[in-house]
Amino acid sequence: VNASAEDRNGNQVNDSDTDNMDATGGALTVALTVDDNAETASISGTTTDVAPGSTVTLTLTDSAGTVQVVTGVTVNADGSYSIDGV
Repeated sequence: VNASAEDRNGNQVNDSDTDNMDATGGALTVALTVDDNAETASISGTTTDVAPGSTVTLTLTDSAGTVQVVTGVTVNADGSYSIDGV
């Protein structure tokens, strides 16, 4: 970034600075485990460059096309997340 201004005496003053912005995209994995007997599923995964406490939204579609959206699955400090009994 470059900055410039004029001081009280009419002189041009300048300064500049550089830094790097983390513009690398994060990543997310997901794994589904189905319990046919209980007719439920467990979902877990990992994240990269996602802040702990952030939430993951999961969208499940069954074989009949019924969609269920699960919100509020919290990312842990190690980047993992999970939910059981869906």
